[in-house]
Amino acid sequence: MRSGGKEYYQSLDTRLSALLPELQSTIPLENWRWFEEWIRAGEYGLAAEVAAESLVAVAKVPASLASELLSIAKMMALESDPIIQLRSRVSGSPRG
Repeated sequence: MRSGGKEYYQSLDTRLSALLPELQSTIPLENWRWFEEWIRAGEYGLAAEVAAESLVAVAKVPASLASELLSIAKMMALESDPIIQLRSRVSGSPRG
């Protein structure tokens, strides 16, 4: 994961926090709680991974939500399995 200065982390916090309302209505409540907890703890990579993993498991992923999460993951240079799976799903490529 990329690291940066104060503005970088503030931007991550703001962007991930902005996803909270839409994620709450999209992913299981327990996963949403973990997402929120990781943001509060400043563990932005873990928050993004929980959200991505949760979105991969839902039937219909809102395109704007997936796009923003993938944009945030790119900003962090995050390439974990959940992020790769979400990117594949959104692009229409087979999972795996």
